[in-house]
Amino acid sequence: MLLEAQGQYEDALELYNAALKQDETYAPIIKRKVAVLIDQGKTHDAITALTHYLDHFHADLEAWTTLSQVYLRSQMFQQAAFALEECMIMGGFNFLYHIRYAEVNMTLNRPAVALKYFCSAVEVTESGGGALRAWYGVRQASHALLENHNKVSLGNTGSNPKQSGKKGAVAAASHGIQESVDNDVVSPEEWKALNALAGERIEAIYKAKKVSTENIEVVKGWLNTVSA
Repeated sequence: MLLEAQGQYEDALELYNAALKQDETYAPIIKRKVAVLIDQGKTHDAITALTHYLDHFHADLEAWTTLSQVYLRSQMFQQAAFALEECMIMGGFNFLYHIRYAEVNMTLNRPAVALKYFCSAVEVTESGGGALRAWYGVRQASHALLENHNKVSLGNTGSNPKQSGKKGAVAAASHGIQESVDNDVVSPEEWKALNALAGERIEAIYKAKKVSTENIEVVKGWLNTVSA
């Protein structure tokens, strides 16, 4: 670590590689090697070292988290999703894994999967007041699903799908969001309800934080761009 602190990364790597020749499963050395490779921008080598490490220490949550971050920086979204799945298995009560996994699935154009895990993140963190990012995701994912559904409906029938009563649907979503976690949400009415509920919750969170009226209006403007 002294060599790292002095910026002598190549010398540090030589030292770590020499140590690993004696014991290729020596976890602290592998982790230091990975850290050096990431600092040097050697992403491919860092991924190779991390996957080799995880072959021996599969239950290391920190290593899976690091691997997911490296994949994301490299825009390897499919691989990042797999790494985040492992993170959720081991750290299921950390809502950030659910949110990151949902966001990756939005990037992969899988809004149905994304919505399920944004809802899951809401369930995990709602009582702690950290649900704002998750509610933003619910709003975006439900909007994407409705857009896709409307395009298909217009192509098949030439008309917009019927809309159900908003107030009753929102109430149902408020009480039944757990169903979105346990089962795939496939009903357009449920998507509309979740979309509306997310907008209400986002506004409520900002108002509870006593955010200025001007900023709340900015938020409302964005919400209008992803409304049902």
